[in-house]
Amino acid sequence: MPEISVSTFRLYLLRAAYLFIAVGLAVMIWPRIINHTTEWALKNGDTAALLAGVQVLAMLGIRYPPSRCCPCSCSEFTWKSIWLIAIGLPIWRAGQLDAGTAESITHAQLG
Repeated sequence: MPEISVSTFRLYLLRAAYLFIAVGLAVMIWPRIINHTTEWALKNGDTAALLAGVQVLAMLGIRYPPSRCCPCSCSEFTWKSIWLIAIGLPIWRAGQLDAGTAESITHAQLG
C-alpha cells in the first residue's frame, strides 16, 4: 500500500485523535467487558465488543495513522452519526428520552 504524505502537524493531530479514542474507549468499555453480568452480556455485549475492537484499531492508529488506520476513524464517525441521527434524535424529539437512552447518546458522543 502506498504511503500517504501528511504534514507533521496533521500527523500528530491524527495520533492525538487516535489516542483520545483509544484511552476513552479503554476507560469506558474494557471494565464493563471484564466485570460483566450475564444479563449485561446478552443486552450490551455485542456493542461493547464492537467498541473494544474499535479501541484496538485506534491503538494501531497511533503508530500508523495516515495510510493504514483512516478507515477506523471513518467507521467510528459513521456509526456514531448514524446512531445519533436515526435513533437518538427521533427519541429526543418525541420526548421519550429515558435514562438508558440518554446514557447511550452520551457514550456515542464521547466514546
